[in-house]
Amino acid sequence: MSEIRVTNIIGETGTDAVNFSKGINISSGVCTATSFVGSGANLTALPAGNLTGTLPAISGANLTGISAGIEMAQQWRLTSSVAGNQTPLTAWEAIDTGGQGNIGSAMSVSSGLFTYPTTGIYLILFTLSGYSDNSTQNVIGSIEHTTNNSSYSTVASGMNGIYDFSNSYASWGDTFAMHMADINDLSNQKTRFSYGAGQGGEYVHGNSNYSYTTATFIRLAAT
Repeated sequence: MSEIRVTNIIGETGTDAVNFSKGINISSGVCTATSFVGSGANLTALPAGNLTGTLPAISGANLTGISAGIEMAQQWRLTSSVAGNQTPLTAWEAIDTGGQGNIGSAMSVSSGLFTYPTTGIYLILFTLSGYSDNSTQNVIGSIEHTTNNSSYSTVASGMNGIYDFSNSYASWGDTFAMHMADINDLSNQKTRFSYGAGQGGEYVHGNSNYSYTTATFIRLAAT
């Protein structure tokens, strides 16, 4: 395979910017540019992270498929343990210990209902930690979603069981659920989380210093 490598490409006058004009197709590889993209130039699906410099596009240039990567990610946790069935779980805080990192705009929550900061395709991850100290129980963690800011439907659930061998020690069970949501209406589309258990004596585990029951939101792309 032959290659042509140059340090700089300079316009014919020696000072003007290079014009990647109509018909230029850069579909892979690395493009470092300080000039402009001409009308009709095709940079479709240029790999994220391989475009550097200043690239002001003018009308007609095709820059579709160029991604800056994940621009929003945030994790929340339940701050205290709650007994019995709970819909929704309400004691949430954005994780703020252990050098916790977040990316981009934050989610907001009110009475257990999560609102999204921007439209987009979101991956929702829900990990629930449950325990019982006196009986055999179910551990059911569910993601519920609304598209009308009113009625919620279960979109994903994880299930486990607790078998109580001895009343002297609590028995534990964890479960996990995930869902990918297309958020295109910030006013009406919201998400909440629930705990389904059994007949009593069971808890969903939460703590304000450590993460046991958590919800994670990652914006993958524009909608």
